[in-house]
Amino acid sequence: MKISVIIPYFNRKQHLLLTLEQLLKQRPLQGDFEILVIDDGSLISIEEKNLSSKIRWFRTAHQGAASARNIGISEAKGDIYVFIDCDILVGPDFIDNHIDFHKNNPNTVAVGLRYNLLENGLSREDSRKKILDRYGFSCVSFLKHPWFMSYTCHVSIAATKDKQERFDPFFVSWGLEDVEWAYRLYKRSFNFKLIQGALAWHQYHDRNMTHEKFIGWQKNLDYLVDKHTELQFLKVFIDVFDPQKNADYLQSYDVIEGFYL
Repeated sequence: MKISVIIPYFNRKQHLLLTLEQLLKQRPLQGDFEILVIDDGSLISIEEKNLSSKIRWFRTAHQGAASARNIGISEAKGDIYVFIDCDILVGPDFIDNHIDFHKNNPNTVAVGLRYNLLENGLSREDSRKKILDRYGFSCVSFLKHPWFMSYTCHVSIAATKDKQERFDPFFVSWGLEDVEWAYRLYKRSFNFKLIQGALAWHQYHDRNMTHEKFIGWQKNLDYLVDKHTELQFLKVFIDVFDPQKNADYLQSYDVIEGFYL
């Protein structure tokens, strides 16, 4: 089997180079892999042609991560698509773990967790892990809305001949394009399951929600619930992402999951 690792990139050269360095240390025993880097209109192109023959570089005008990932899907040659962000570090068995998963879990989205690296060198647990622990679940498939866990910082899916796994290009600002993509897969009867052993770490950088970023996220939310009117309940997260309110994420998730702890 062959894996296509699809990475949208925008203006984070040092993060990307570390991500690629870790990916190139893979020791896959069951297949091969390629890396597709889609430069989403960065100010300076960083196409490093001599870095590795495994890397294929693409550059486009700035259209957002959703469109960049779609270019990756169109160009990918693998049997499995692994989506990660340009600031994700992975372990040496990352590729093999994804191959193992899809051999044993057909028609299933592999939901990968990641640890957030902090400025002091320590790491913080993924908020999705906290949710699963909170409810006593060991698998996202037990949740009412498992698609909501499918963040493209680390997720994979087996390629289909029709390549219908595309993202909606109308999501240009940050946020929710992956959730909407996963929801459409859910409606196509895809299952969702945690992938064990495929370790990933989110490199440290300032991820604080600014007012400008929040406005873009809110526009994406409005577009999502207009497109899928049955998802109006996602508006409960507005106060979570509003930097002036900072409502509790876990408590908001309790509302959509039907838990009141």
